[in-house]
Amino acid sequence: MNGKKHVKLFVALVLLVLAAHALLYYRGVYVPPKTVLHNLDISVPEAPVQEFREKFAQGDGMVLVDRAHDNAFDERNFSGFFSSLASKGYRVEYVADGNLLEDKLAEASAFVSIQSVKAFQEQEIVVVQRFASRGGRILLIADPEKSHQANSLATAFDLFFESGYLYDFGENDGNFRYPYFSQFAGNALFKGVKKLAFYIACSVAPNEKGIVFSSKGTKSTAIESRASFSPVALNGGVLALCDQTFLSDQFNESAGNKQFASNLAQWLVSANKRPSLRDFPYLFRGRVDIVYSPKFLRVALALKGLLDGKGLEANVVAPGQGQGPASAAANQIIVTDFGSKNLVGENAAAIGLTTEPALSVNGIELDHEGSGIVALVLGKEKNVLLFLAEKEAVMQTIITHANQRSLDSFLLNDGLAVFASKEAVQEKPQPVSGAQPQQPPAAQPVPSSK
Repeated sequence: MNGKKHVKLFVALVLLVLAAHALLYYRGVYVPPKTVLHNLDISVPEAPVQEFREKFAQGDGMVLVDRAHDNAFDERNFSGFFSSLASKGYRVEYVADGNLLEDKLAEASAFVSIQSVKAFQEQEIVVVQRFASRGGRILLIADPEKSHQANSLATAFDLFFESGYLYDFGENDGNFRYPYFSQFAGNALFKGVKKLAFYIACSVAPNEKGIVFSSKGTKSTAIESRASFSPVALNGGVLALCDQTFLSDQFNESAGNKQFASNLAQWLVSANKRPSLRDFPYLFRGRVDIVYSPKFLRVALALKGLLDGKGLEANVVAPGQGQGPASAAANQIIVTDFGSKNLVGENAAAIGLTTEPALSVNGIELDHEGSGIVALVLGKEKNVLLFLAEKEAVMQTIITHANQRSLDSFLLNDGLAVFASKEAVQEKPQPVSGAQPQQPPAAQPVPSSK
């Protein structure tokens, strides 16, 4: 019994302690105060976006994009910019081998090199300079945060991507490294553009070539002594732009970036590249008629096969037939001998060709049997490419030189190449595919007046 009394006493003590604890510390059930919701007028500023609508136009050409120099960019991020080129009727092609650069530029109106990690070689630079000298347009883009060798080509045109990046604590798109630019040179590139937002941009020297200018608050991490910076510079037909991100699909909606990208595409396709024999066979747009003397029928057919193999359309037209069927173009390739007045016609005077009393061109006397001429005559209504020779073997030789881009030693200028003699010995090119010529005589180059 005593044990039960002890247990009861213990339980009673515990309950007493709990009751005392409750009386000392319990303050009742918590009732929170009524919550008052305040109407805070908070607005987050958005990057300004200009209204933009792409204009479509008819065009016919190609813009060549560099992939031969380990270019550090993903074309999928530039789909908007490339679509803008397509909207103007131009296609985009890539060149992945520097040895093919000259061949591809022959067909191109413009050349774009983005973030070239591998330097351009000397011969490549010569090819691009020659392309620019004839009116081809060039766009060079670099990103200062990534390694690049863009200056290997830019310096050939007296432009230079400077180190460091530009920043602005006041005028920016939400980050001091994303400065705004609203000062532009008077140039069609900025038609409809009020402001640009660049994302990690650098300056391009020299500043006097600049066409986009920074505000007073914009600074450079690498250059302290300058008050103004230009991330875009233009020298003739070469434009250097130090920021690849603003053209990307992620950022091209900001400010007037999309309008500027469209203007940039229009600038590229507006190139007026002057034709050169070095561009053979990409000398004509659309169809072309191959007009021939009867003795050169095999050569004319082989020439058509060559053009067809390049994806070009050509009609073989017998003398007197005029233009070929379904061809609205007036452009012609004439394959004939020196004395064919009905085919050469007024083009003889255009290239300085005389046949009497002796065969000569531009005052240079030629061997009648062993010489050949390749000439490009540009006219208001039609352009004409002349292949002139007396012998089929010589004709094959000069066409093959043109096809293999080995005319440099024979050029008097961009539109005239003269093969002066059959007596000099030099390496013979392979004949035009599809033809069965005799062993071609070698040709001796005329001293160049280039």
